[in-house]
Amino acid sequence: DDTNVALNGGAGLSWIVSNENFMNAQNKIDLLKLKVSYGTTGNSRIGSYRSKGLYTINLIDYNGGNGAVPSAAPNGNLSWEKNTKFNAGIDFNFLNRVETSLEFYYDNITDLITSRDIPTETGYTSLQLNAASMYNKGVEFSTRVKWWQSKDFKWTTSFNISTVKNKVTKLIGLGSDFSTSEVALAQKVGFSTSTIWGIKYAGVDAATGRDLLEKNGQIYDAATYTSLFGPADWVPIGDNQPEAFGGFSNTFVIKDNLTLSIRGAFEIGGDILVDNSLISKYNITSNRNLSVNAYDYWRNQGDVALQPLVISNATLIPNLSKFLYDNTHIRISNINLSYN
Repeated sequence: DDTNVALNGGAGLSWIVSNENFMNAQNKIDLLKLKVSYGTTGNSRIGSYRSKGLYTINLIDYNGGNGAVPSAAPNGNLSWEKNTKFNAGIDFNFLNRVETSLEFYYDNITDLITSRDIPTETGYTSLQLNAASMYNKGVEFSTRVKWWQSKDFKWTTSFNISTVKNKVTKLIGLGSDFSTSEVALAQKVGFSTSTIWGIKYAGVDAATGRDLLEKNGQIYDAATYTSLFGPADWVPIGDNQPEAFGGFSNTFVIKDNLTLSIRGAFEIGGDILVDNSLISKYNITSNRNLSVNAYDYWRNQGDVALQPLVISNATLIPNLSKFLYDNTHIRISNINLSYN
């Protein structure tokens, strides 16, 4: 009987500087706290019996009787995922009005459980194994400001902003395959898990009306490119992960009876890959709308257009960088007015 035991633990240390005697002479700093922590955690939400070989029972199987067929390959070496976490930060409150917190974190995630294809001669098509490692790191900042505090009127603002960077550091048993159905979020060592993979777009040929694509500094028309390359040749064209993201809220209270709160969120940077069928896939216009940009297509020699020549056998290629857009935005998510 093979049993894996996860041994996890951690330790933290904090110093409330504002409690020290040398801080007694001042009255502007309400809290000054330094903190650091380090430890490991596991992941128990991985399903039952994943390391065991499983069968599927069919009530009517061979010769009309009950039967069982292998459905999941065993892996006695399957072990827990592990996340080694480091965190350091500072809490700083002052003037009895402003509360702030700044933290840096680094998570090193190893032994990630993933699925890999195996030869069907084994009787199975895939196997679960500890086959990947990655890290997340970033900074988190939050603040709460009491702008105005009186009996008749109160105004409080909360704001937070975070950054996250991640990178795959190890992979076992995976080639350069991509999944177009997953918007090309491939796994590759040295790249983030949110990298968008695809093809660099070079515009429309003004002479022929054909899409032009770039590969290793060379320009190809769409038909030539598809005859030479496939999804395994895709390159990074963007990243879903924003440079920073966060939220905010404002609360106004009048005479402790009337309350107005406004909450929202924002993202800075990051890319979104729009489905080309919403912009320029002319062969399905019979049952859906298209962007107005679809009408800006090449008609005559010398035209400078957004879309290529419209023909029934046009070469349609997914994940072109022309369909990549900046996802920077700010959104009001809730406005609430209440009276008590």
